[in-house]
This record gives sequence, structure tokens and C-alpha cells, in this order.
Amino acid sequence: MIPKLLTKYKNHELIVVHCMLSQVRGPTCAKMLHRELSLSDPTAQSPRIVVLKGGFSGWVGTYKRTRPDLFQNFIEDFYNYDL
Repeated sequence: MIPKLLTKYKNHELIVVHCMLSQVRGPTCAKMLHRELSLSDPTAQSPRIVVLKGGFSGWVGTYKRTRPDLFQNFIEDFYNYDL
């Protein structure tokens, strides 16, 4: 999975990684991506890899009411959000 992601996004300037809360899975994935990028071509200009603070849950809590244009097909009941 990581090699496919690297092939697809290696020419981007920024890769944002997240999971629901960005406490374990998101940071772990970011670390794996960074390591693989460093090993694949240490001299190449790599994208910056960041972890979304607060994860998907925090992003929704911050932007769902103020920026509804950022959401498509969002099912609030699925995520149990009381917005």
C-alpha cells in the first residue's frame, strides 16, 4: 500500500495524513511514509508530510458549521456528531 501511495503522491508538495483522532494510526502512517520516501530516493525533493491535528473528528468539529462547502455526502448519523 505504501509504495502505491508514494508513486501517486511523490510529486505533491504536501501530504496530509489523518485518522479519526490522529493519535496513533495517522502519526504511524506519516512516519512510515516519511521513512519510505527517505529510503526510496534520499536526494529527491520529497513532499512535506503532516498529521491533521485533532484528526477527522476535530476537522469536522471545526468546519462543519462554518464551512459547509467543504462537505459532500456527509452522513452525520454515521459519525454520531451532534452539530
